[in-house]
Amino acid sequence: MLFSASYNEATCASIGGYYSQNDNGCFYNSTSSCSYWQEGQCYDRYDTSLSKAECDDANGYSYFYSRCYLSNYFCPDFSRSHRKCYFHKSASYDCRTCRLLDGFIDSGTCHYKSNCSHPLFLANNGQCYENQTNMRTAAECRSVSARAFHGEGMCYFSVSLCSSGYEVNCQCFAHKSSIYNAGSCGNFGGNYTGGECYYNSSHCPGYPINGQCYRQSAHCSLSTCQNIGGYYEYASASHLIGTCYYNDFSCSGFSVDGRHCYTHRANYSRATCRNIGGIYGYLYTGREYRGGNSSVSLFSSRTYHCLYETFNCAG
Repeated sequence: MLFSASYNEATCASIGGYYSQNDNGCFYNSTSSCSYWQEGQCYDRYDTSLSKAECDDANGYSYFYSRCYLSNYFCPDFSRSHRKCYFHKSASYDCRTCRLLDGFIDSGTCHYKSNCSHPLFLANNGQCYENQTNMRTAAECRSVSARAFHGEGMCYFSVSLCSSGYEVNCQCFAHKSSIYNAGSCGNFGGNYTGGECYYNSSHCPGYPINGQCYRQSAHCSLSTCQNIGGYYEYASASHLIGTCYYNDFSCSGFSVDGRHCYTHRANYSRATCRNIGGIYGYLYTGREYRGGNSSVSLFSSRTYHCLYETFNCAG
């Protein structure tokens, strides 16, 4: 086994060695596993988006070609959006605990720097709180804060982020309403939870129709609009095709040309398909089809079906 007093803890970890605090050095077998050597130390990766100050904060080595060399030991998890290094991850921490640990939540996982310790308090529900006090009952504890936790005769609670209004998922909102659906709520920046929309402004950036907010509009059939969860509106009684207001073209049935959505599929002939108001198309991928008019020749290498809503034969 080899020994080096010049290698730091990060280099020792990167080459699979053991760093001895007593000997102030690294015991190792080989340096072949090192990805990048810079100034006598080993680094695991590099990033070209960091400034020198950010690189220094991450204990990296800043090279003049705009490269910041980083080690997994000093910076195991670097967030480009937050411009910080994080050392731990947990899918069990809620947003309040994550905030107290100077972290952030991404896809349900809290990325944070340090564990819950003094002056914070770790409760036996696995969450971290700002305050701890003796209380006999859970009812007494909840009177302090609706989000307080009572365990083993102790009440744990944190100060609310919001001086007024509503706190939902560590965000502050001025209003709440059960009128708006989840799609509308998300369209004007609200948070839809428990059948309620929490929001600061109900200004709709898209189409405010029928008391809801929609992102997109298109001319299509009533059935297609209903199948994608939209709201259909005729311009006048004489118009056969109206306007569909919707958020996403999310067709749970069979989509044709990205503009039609049908719930049924069958091996009907092209003529029958046309007579029942369907579209004769070939399978493109998954549940997506490409259609064509009656003059388009059929290709034997393609799989054709009739996509339709109801078998409404006028003949």
